[in-house]
Amino acid sequence: MFTNYKRVVYTAVLILFLPAFIGPWTFSQDGVPPPEWCDEQFILIDEHTCARTIPGAEILLFSLFGAPLMLFGDVFTNEQTYVVSEIPRILLLFAISFVILFLPLALSSMRLIPKWRLRQHRFSSIAWGVLLILLLAIMPALYHYRDLSIAGRLWGYGLYVMLTAAMFLAELWGVRQRRMKN
Repeated sequence: MFTNYKRVVYTAVLILFLPAFIGPWTFSQDGVPPPEWCDEQFILIDEHTCARTIPGAEILLFSLFGAPLMLFGDVFTNEQTYVVSEIPRILLLFAISFVILFLPLALSSMRLIPKWRLRQHRFSSIAWGVLLILLLAIMPALYHYRDLSIAGRLWGYGLYVMLTAAMFLAELWGVRQRRMKN
């Protein structure tokens, strides 16, 4: 039986995914001012480099919509917008982004269904575990810097990983609780 306090916890975690998506995940040096004009909306990486923070939503939405546009852009513009050898990489980017964007929302929403059985708990815990491994695997690509003081400015991805880990542990706990009842 899915009690009310568990429903509140899962709803709260689902709501916390929103600030994690909106929060900064990485930074880019494209289109930023010189270091002497680097204000609080930018990150001063070193004395010669200013960078712009990029929220997770921007990364994932670009990957979801940008990848198909790169593949099919030549249909609309009569120009080839990609290198043919890059098609597998673009499709992989699209698939990973789709999983990262929609899996937490789908799993959290399904978890709010009252008649959630043990088999679904197992599937859900495996899916959360795979997502956590995927997020930890791409972390070095997003955090490509040496100065750890910058990590505090990129809190969005860290929050996203922590929420995913919390949901994974909650699902494992749910499977264990159901086994103990049976």
